[in-house]
Amino acid sequence: NYLIGTSVDMGGLAVGFEIESESGTGQRVDNWDLGLAYSLGDIALGAALDSGNDWGISVGAAVAGMDLSMSASYEVGAHAKTGISIDGSLSTSLNGLGLTLGFDQELNYSLGMSYSVGWDNLALSAGYSSEDEGGSVGATLSF
Repeated sequence: NYLIGTSVDMGGLAVGFEIESESGTGQRVDNWDLGLAYSLGDIALGAALDSGNDWGISVGAAVAGMDLSMSASYEVGAHAKTGISIDGSLSTSLNGLGLTLGFDQELNYSLGMSYSVGWDNLALSAGYSSEDEGGSVGATLSF
């Protein structure tokens, strides 16, 4: 068995590649993964592909104080997330208050809110997910 990988990052472009060989198969390369990423200013693009015909793409941007992201992927095989998956989010923060809206290909949505209280060590959060039909409330104290 062996697993070999490398990555190169130059001028905003990153390329990563891995190959794997399993003993007893008689093949030199049993599995491989390829990943590409490119960033230019406030925009980031990414893509990944593997030997199992799974793939994924992503795009992210920071515009007018908001972070936008979108990703799509396809998975082959007997898995709960087999097929095409699409996820997106929009988030922003102002004076310690953070807001996030997310969605998926089935139009399930999620809402999230966080607030930093007084100093940076205490954060309150609340969220709701339409897929889970429920929410959560929490506090985080960092030290």
